[in-house]
Amino acid sequence: MNSNKLKILLAQDITDPSDFPKQTPLLRQLDSAARCPICADYFDGPVSLICGHSFCSMCIRSVISSSSSKAQCPTCRQNTTESQLRPNPAIEDIVTAWKPARPFVLSLAKHEEDRVAAVSPAPPKKKRRPSPPSPAGPSGIATQATVECPVCSRLVAFEEINEHMDNNCEATDSGKPSSKSQKAQWSYLMGQPKSKGKEKDRADAEDRLPKVSYDILKDKQLKDKLLEHGLPTTGDRAMWTARHQRWTMLWNANLDKSAPKRQTKAGILKELKKWEEERKAQKEKPTVDESHLKTHSSEFRQLIAAARSKAAITECVDAPSGSSPAPRLPSEDDIIVIDSDHEAE
Repeated sequence: MNSNKLKILLAQDITDPSDFPKQTPLLRQLDSAARCPICADYFDGPVSLICGHSFCSMCIRSVISSSSSKAQCPTCRQNTTESQLRPNPAIEDIVTAWKPARPFVLSLAKHEEDRVAAVSPAPPKKKRRPSPPSPAGPSGIATQATVECPVCSRLVAFEEINEHMDNNCEATDSGKPSSKSQKAQWSYLMGQPKSKGKEKDRADAEDRLPKVSYDILKDKQLKDKLLEHGLPTTGDRAMWTARHQRWTMLWNANLDKSAPKRQTKAGILKELKKWEEERKAQKEKPTVDESHLKTHSSEFRQLIAAARSKAAITECVDAPSGSSPAPRLPSEDDIIVIDSDHEAE
């Protein structure tokens, strides 16, 4: 299972501020500022503390919930509580605008890096991806190369990319959309609310869930709280408590996001189920390999014998030298037998 997770992580396209060239430190700083200091990913439902530092809602709630003593800001170590969290829609808008623009800005930065390297005295050999033929202008000179639109993934002339994005990707592009871009468009369309039912589902999640003192609740009361939100009641009381705590965190963190970005109740339930499966997998005890024990049984016996001999030597060394030895009981050789005839003489 761990190997499968590793393969999934390696297959993902994980972004990092170091993707930008070293010649653009401000772009690196901008990309880093749009990320949560805890998870190092882009802010998801950002919230701010009274000290001014911002984090993902789920990240900081997890930190506060797991703190045994007083919770502190991970950045400045100032004491904080969950009641001090405030949604930060400004950061959310910045991240929303930066994420689709990042590929385009990154391509421009790398293009400039390649251009500077090309005019250097000893340019390194680089393989360039062939670009599709572009129509020639009135002077007979071909126009600039095409770039991929960060929004719709279509190939658009470099000089028309700004106009293309301003027109909501409706401008004439210089290439046909690939199957990947078509899938992205369908995913975008399928993700839009088509009926009032879905909007109502999102609008129902307006009230935050308060903290609960689980120690004073009876089993029936705790079960009722789970059933109130449609949560399962399987497991023991400890599992009920952990399940309700996690649900409260997921629910309140979802409300810290802007309305269009909030998940439905079904989506939150899916996250809760995934968390329980991962938690169960971590608690499973590793099985003992019997074949391994049989193969190395002789080595284990040697180690045990060596440990015992070492312990015996240690006892002899630790014995006090000045103390008198313990009295020795007489043995059969020490007993003198007196002959009765000799005694009579």
